[in-house]
Amino acid sequence: MEAKEDSTKKSGKQNLLILSDSWNPFSKAFDPSIYAAGKSHFQITFLFVISKKRRQALADFYAFCRLADDISDQTGLSAHQRRVLLDQLSDWVKLEKPIGHVFWDRFLRARKSLQISNASLLGILEGVKMDLQDSLQIETWEDLNNYVYGVACCVGEAVLSILGANSAEAPGYSLAMGRCLQYLNIMRDLEEDFQNKRIYLPREFLLDRKLKDILPAA
Repeated sequence: MEAKEDSTKKSGKQNLLILSDSWNPFSKAFDPSIYAAGKSHFQITFLFVISKKRRQALADFYAFCRLADDISDQTGLSAHQRRVLLDQLSDWVKLEKPIGHVFWDRFLRARKSLQISNASLLGILEGVKMDLQDSLQIETWEDLNNYVYGVACCVGEAVLSILGANSAEAPGYSLAMGRCLQYLNIMRDLEEDFQNKRIYLPREFLLDRKLKDILPAA
């Protein structure tokens, strides 16, 4: 895999909304860290990390997650095109070799030195792929927790590795915190997601609570 040039438009900040279906996330004209800058108030917390190396790794990891999430939500591209882009990110994770790109090679070095596992990064990508569907109804608690593991718990695993928290208890912390935060996110966005034909509350839970009337027709 090599970083290639493309004709990505530039307008101060790089924005996925102006990218064509031929866009390449590994183009030297595209820097995920610039793209992700300022997209979340959460990023200010990175300033409290004393280690410059770990602080940079957190910023790059956030950019990776932001890019993956925005690709999955990119309505200007077909589900197939978005899946291809996410598969390209997966291929990069598995490659584990420099590709001659400032951002991706820097993040690769951080992955190796801070022991950010491939499983965490690939889990995130698999999780966001669930959002490629035009409509979504989670069927069971197991299905929900599989989704949450990818989009939240794997994020926690990677962050703990970056911060150097590699104790035996760390996976349990990331699992519990990931579920807690993602459940809260689901409840916060319940109405908006429903309007977009996305129901993350498990069907089995809704039926058990006799709330079948809000479910879409099977």
